[in-house]
Amino acid sequence: MKTTTPLKSKAKSLINSNPLILFAIYKNSTFGTMRKSIGDDVAYRMGGQNIVRKKPVSVHDANTVKQQGRRNALSVLVDKYKMLQIVAKKGFVSRDAKHSAYNAFMAVNLKEAVSIVGSQALILYDKINVSKGVLPQPSISQIDTSVNGEVTFNYDNHIDNVLLFDTDSIQIVGVSKDDDVLALNTGVQLDQSNNMSFDISSFDVGSEIAVYAFFQSSDLNKTSDSVYIGSGIA
Repeated sequence: MKTTTPLKSKAKSLINSNPLILFAIYKNSTFGTMRKSIGDDVAYRMGGQNIVRKKPVSVHDANTVKQQGRRNALSVLVDKYKMLQIVAKKGFVSRDAKHSAYNAFMAVNLKEAVSIVGSQALILYDKINVSKGVLPQPSISQIDTSVNGEVTFNYDNHIDNVLLFDTDSIQIVGVSKDDDVLALNTGVQLDQSNNMSFDISSFDVGSEIAVYAFFQSSDLNKTSDSVYIGSGIA
């Protein structure tokens, strides 16, 4: 049976990964033990053998408009995570053990919460997930954002003593759309009133504040998917 040496295997892998590379093993002393470039030739040693390969004849542009858009999407979302990391660590507690809160937040929001137009990337605040989990999602009604400095709403607590208990809580999160101040988070136990008034007056006056809610278990080990409530003016 014909066998492949480790060196030939590496060479084959290198060629397959970039078919534009010309590859040769040499045994004469033209290049000696040189490990440098001459024109388009690159000489080096691998596996005890002298190797010469050609540099790629063309290089793909790594700065297309589409690629700029993707990089900007990642950048704006990283900035938003920095702003939300305390909340995200709480909201993404049900993530897979192999994932950090950062990875879980980025994975879901890169798909759903960023709009790319050309090279520009914009956060879609009504699509952001500040929590992802297994508990029932809050049902929100009677939302009122007409009064500056507060957002009021009603919610169904879904208490069933199986998934949700009266000792669990609803977490309310406010995120500024206008600057990178820290997010505001308030938790209220579910056995209290189902009518909520969320104070956003601590943000800069006139700032637009996106508001979200999610359920959290009393042992802090489970959450629900978050729901976007709406935006109010501080």
